[in-house]
Amino acid sequence: MFRSIALSVLAVLISLGASPAFASSDVPTAVDLTQEPSVSETLRTTTSDSQRYAFTLKASNARMQLRINDIPIMFKVFRNSESIDISFNEWLKRGLNVVDVQIERFSEQEPYDVSFSVYFQSPTQVVSGERRVLFATPEQVSLPLRQPIGIRASSVPSMRIWQTERITFTPEEKDRLIDTINSMRRRMIDALSKSDNAFLATYDKSIRDEVEKAYGRIAGGEQETMKQRMELAERMRKLVNASVQASPELTSDDLNFEVIAEGKLVRVTRLDGGPVIKVTRGDMTFTIAKPIYGTVGGLWDIMRND
Repeated sequence: MFRSIALSVLAVLISLGASPAFASSDVPTAVDLTQEPSVSETLRTTTSDSQRYAFTLKASNARMQLRINDIPIMFKVFRNSESIDISFNEWLKRGLNVVDVQIERFSEQEPYDVSFSVYFQSPTQVVSGERRVLFATPEQVSLPLRQPIGIRASSVPSMRIWQTERITFTPEEKDRLIDTINSMRRRMIDALSKSDNAFLATYDKSIRDEVEKAYGRIAGGEQETMKQRMELAERMRKLVNASVQASPELTSDDLNFEVIAEGKLVRVTRLDGGPVIKVTRGDMTFTIAKPIYGTVGGLWDIMRND
């Protein structure tokens, strides 16, 4: 568990000539991105990583957890001036988004050093390496730290992950979720056993398309899917005599369930640290590692395969 102290929130209002605004409350101060640059269709399709929001951190002797809208997306120990850069478009929603940074000292006997920032890049800035800093710490941060940073974004696509219903995670709902996961496991085993390239090429396509959309990229169409199916079929032809191996069917005792996103999503992990589902045939392996599930229309469905 993180030890935390309340620190004042620093936010930068994004407009030309604006000066930093300080707040003494724990309520995050929103960075207003109504002046976000427009994205041309050409830039959407030609840049390798279009319009993005990201977090960058450099630290020594610190451990850190990063949550976006109450979804934990990273936990890492930083030892000797390590740095990391994380893009988080796929976890954003329209309106106010909360980036929650929790950092504490890793070893009380060693000195520490921490600094971080949150930034935005338009497609042209991605290409040029420029960035628009939305929030930046002083050169040195005092630990332990719990820092909420608000970002108000108006132009991010509407993600299915935010169309899920609030969950009452009763034992019955947990059993329904486990049944859903085991049904996916059985379907993946069946697909690999029967060389069902159509299913294997598309079982996670909706998730991949969502992530592409979040970054302003064009999602893969039928032509790309057919290419992937042909590649899978060619690989499977060489595995005629290979048997299918799979991780065991799951029970409640195998899994940890974390209700996140203010009660709208559940992250599922195996207690032994392995992937929730792993199915292998020869040199082909398909995994669902740490899935995030939500309910739409009362039915459990996977929203991300983290």
